[in-house]
Amino acid sequence: MTVLKFPYDASRRLHSRKPRRSRNGTPAERAAKAAAEVGTPATVVTMPKAAAPRLTYTTRELMQKLETLTGPNRLYLEGYIQGLVDGQKCK
Repeated sequence: MTVLKFPYDASRRLHSRKPRRSRNGTPAERAAKAAAEVGTPATVVTMPKAAAPRLTYTTRELMQKLETLTGPNRLYLEGYIQGLVDGQKCK
């Protein structure tokens, strides 16, 4: 029995004539996929607006809030306020 080796040039030529294959599919497949994704619109739900929290306090209200704080929380807040006051003096 004689074993013949297939010529490399012929196999390379046959391989190079194959159409290119895309990892993401053909252009037609990509277009169909995009059309399917766009075809389903999103559902929009309107959320009721919540009452905005009041962020401004009068001096009396602020002092009452500060009186309720104790220990390290009060020291932290006093230091924070002092830092804000000192920062305004520098500007």
